[in-house]
Amino acid sequence: MKKIVGILTLLVVAVSGSYAQHDQAAINEQVWKPFTRAIMTQDVTVFAALHSTDLVRAEINRKKVMGLEEYKKGMEAGWPAWKESIQKKQNSLHV
Repeated sequence: MKKIVGILTLLVVAVSGSYAQHDQAAINEQVWKPFTRAIMTQDVTVFAALHSTDLVRAEINRKKVMGLEEYKKGMEAGWPAWKESIQKKQNSLHV
Protein backbone atom coordinates (compact mmCIF):
# COMPACT_ATOMS: atom_id res chain seq x y z
CA MET A 1 0.00 0.00 0.00
CA LYS A 2 2.82 2.40 0.87
CA LYS A 3 4.37 1.68 -2.54
CA ILE A 4 1.14 2.60 -4.32
CA VAL A 5 0.82 5.85 -2.36
CA GLY A 6 4.46 6.65 -3.09
CA ILE A 7 4.06 5.96 -6.81
CA LEU A 8 0.86 8.03 -7.00
CA THR A 9 2.59 10.88 -5.17
CA LEU A 10 5.49 10.82 -7.63
CA LEU A 11 3.06 10.73 -10.53
CA VAL A 12 1.13 13.75 -9.23
CA VAL A 13 4.35 15.69 -8.63
CA ALA A 14 5.67 14.85 -12.12
CA VAL A 15 2.42 15.84 -13.83
CA SER A 16 2.06 19.08 -11.88
CA GLY A 17 5.69 19.96 -12.68
CA SER A 18 4.94 19.42 -16.35
CA TYR A 19 1.98 21.81 -16.17
CA ALA A 20 4.10 24.41 -14.34
CA GLN A 21 6.72 24.29 -17.12
CA HIS A 22 3.99 24.66 -19.74
CA ASP A 23 2.49 27.60 -17.84
CA GLN A 24 5.91 29.25 -17.56
CA ALA A 25 6.51 28.81 -21.31
CA ALA A 26 3.12 30.38 -22.05
CA ILE A 27 3.88 33.32 -19.74
CA ASN A 28 7.25 33.80 -21.43
CA GLU A 29 5.68 33.86 -24.90
CA GLN A 30 2.67 36.01 -24.03
CA VAL A 31 4.21 38.44 -21.56
CA TRP A 32 7.95 38.29 -20.95
CA LYS A 33 9.20 38.22 -24.58
CA PRO A 34 6.88 41.02 -25.77
CA PHE A 35 7.75 43.01 -22.62
CA THR A 36 11.50 42.82 -23.19
CA ARG A 37 11.09 43.50 -26.92
CA ALA A 38 8.94 46.56 -26.15
CA ILE A 39 11.47 47.89 -23.64
CA MET A 40 14.45 47.31 -25.94
CA THR A 41 12.74 48.93 -28.95
CA GLN A 42 10.79 51.48 -26.90
CA ASP A 43 7.55 50.34 -28.49
CA VAL A 44 5.02 52.05 -26.24
CA THR A 45 2.05 50.48 -28.07
CA VAL A 46 3.28 46.92 -27.45
CA PHE A 47 4.23 47.78 -23.86
CA ALA A 48 0.81 49.31 -23.15
CA ALA A 49 -0.96 46.33 -24.77
CA LEU A 50 0.57 44.09 -22.11
CA HIS A 51 -1.35 46.01 -19.44
CA SER A 52 -5.01 45.74 -18.54
CA THR A 53 -7.26 48.51 -19.84
CA ASP A 54 -8.27 48.85 -16.17
CA LEU A 55 -4.71 49.77 -15.20
CA VAL A 56 -4.32 52.18 -12.31
CA ARG A 57 -0.76 53.42 -11.81
CA ALA A 58 0.08 55.28 -8.64
CA GLU A 59 3.32 57.26 -8.53
CA ILE A 60 3.88 58.09 -4.91
CA ASN A 61 6.79 60.50 -5.39
CA ARG A 62 4.83 62.52 -7.95
CA LYS A 63 1.60 62.16 -5.96
CA LYS A 64 -0.19 61.12 -9.13
CA VAL A 65 -2.68 58.40 -10.09
CA MET A 66 -3.11 57.56 -13.76
CA GLY A 67 -5.14 55.31 -16.00
CA LEU A 68 -3.69 53.44 -18.96
CA GLU A 69 -4.03 56.25 -21.52
CA GLU A 70 -2.33 58.85 -19.33
CA TYR A 71 0.40 56.33 -18.44
CA LYS A 72 0.90 55.59 -22.15
CA LYS A 73 1.19 59.32 -22.98
CA GLY A 74 3.79 59.69 -20.25
CA MET A 75 5.81 56.82 -21.69
CA GLU A 76 5.62 58.30 -25.19
CA ALA A 77 6.97 61.57 -23.83
CA GLY A 78 9.58 60.11 -21.48
CA TRP A 79 11.01 57.07 -23.22
CA PRO A 80 13.17 58.98 -25.77
CA ALA A 81 14.98 60.80 -22.93
CA TRP A 82 15.27 57.51 -21.04
CA LYS A 83 16.85 55.85 -24.08
CA GLU A 84 19.27 58.76 -24.47
CA SER A 85 20.34 58.51 -20.82
CA ILE A 86 20.95 54.76 -21.19
CA GLN A 87 23.06 55.34 -24.31
CA LYS A 88 25.11 58.00 -22.50
CA LYS A 89 25.75 55.59 -19.61
CA GLN A 90 26.76 52.82 -22.01
CA ASN A 91 29.08 55.17 -23.92
CA SER A 92 30.73 56.33 -20.70
CA LEU A 93 31.40 52.70 -19.73
CA HIS A 94 33.17 52.04 -23.04
CA VAL A 95 35.51 55.04 -22.81
